[in-house]
Amino acid sequence: MRVILPAFARLAAIAVVSVAVGALFGIEAGLWLALVALGLFFALHLHYLSTLGAWLEEPSLDTIPEGRGSWTEVFNRLYRTRRASEVNARRLEENEARFRRTISALPEGIVLVDAALQIEWCNPVAEQHLSIRGDADRGMRITNLVRDPAFVDYMTAGSFDEPLLFRPLSGPALALSIRVISFEPARSIIMSRDVTDAERVDAMRHLQLMHEQASRMGRLVEDLLMLSRLEAGETPLAEEVVDVPALVAELQAEARALSAGRHEIAGSAEPIVVRGSRDELRSAFGNLVSNAIRYTPAGGRIVLSWRAQDDGAAFEVHDSGIGIAPEHLPRLTERFYRVDRSRSRETGGTGLGLAIVKHVLMRHQGRLLVESEEGRGSTFRAWLPAARLQAGPAPLRRAA
Repeated sequence: MRVILPAFARLAAIAVVSVAVGALFGIEAGLWLALVALGLFFALHLHYLSTLGAWLEEPSLDTIPEGRGSWTEVFNRLYRTRRASEVNARRLEENEARFRRTISALPEGIVLVDAALQIEWCNPVAEQHLSIRGDADRGMRITNLVRDPAFVDYMTAGSFDEPLLFRPLSGPALALSIRVISFEPARSIIMSRDVTDAERVDAMRHLQLMHEQASRMGRLVEDLLMLSRLEAGETPLAEEVVDVPALVAELQAEARALSAGRHEIAGSAEPIVVRGSRDELRSAFGNLVSNAIRYTPAGGRIVLSWRAQDDGAAFEVHDSGIGIAPEHLPRLTERFYRVDRSRSRETGGTGLGLAIVKHVLMRHQGRLLVESEEGRGSTFRAWLPAARLQAGPAPLRRAA
């Protein structure tokens, strides 16, 4: 609006002056003056439009076209917009390059394929293992390049619960373990690991390690994708009725399975249901429960509860675990923040769980509250506002 108004003001001024001249020197003089002034006015703006078009076609942002009046603001705004776009694009390129450098440094071969098993990217280790060329073979089906029957059958069968052990027909004489991780509906990661020595010495031990690394990477990829979607806010929040008492019972059963008898686990839930995304809430609540299992020593007690409180309701996970020092509490929801890095690696955490919890609760207008003391355990409280709650029809559920 600030750009348009000055132009209308100039047109109005031309009209006023033309009328005045017409009144003093005759209508014909006023019309001629109006035509000349309008011609100059539109010629000037056409010049600026032409300048703008030429500038937008230039990739360089070193200079800003000179303009007068409202055109100065137009050029400045477009310059700032293009500069911001350039910064964002450069930041995305840097993040992608950083990710690829990280993947390239892994000791395992990594191949990214689409739903048709066409290669999108691979690291140098995968090139050596499978005798493929990352750039030259991009877009080719990997089963057309790695023709070992066992590998082709494994990839086309689509059942990746167990790794594939095979020796490639071409390339170095290697024994490879292949694991496939599907992290999007249309994408998968093929991980190759050289198990030649492990196969001779202790194959099972190394295969278990491969499985753990693949699982950890799968969890990391899944957590990164989920956190990116939550932060971007591209997916509208599902407004479905979530039976939280049933969800608490489900999480309690999973906690007992994950604990394998090492902890005393109890739970209770009031008959309150929630409007929101069941998948997101299950992920958030599940992260709190799994953290309690990981950081509570054997013989400890973990209590899950869902109850009304403070103009809303809260899902609480209380444990008698190791606790958290006060200086760490404000940073718990940061990406990859770890209170004890060595212990976090041992327990298999990705460092993204509490960041996901925070963003899920924010999407539901809720918040995460933490109370903890070193050596005395912790209470993690996922609070949701009353506006998202309704009573029943879920029955009261209690279990000891």
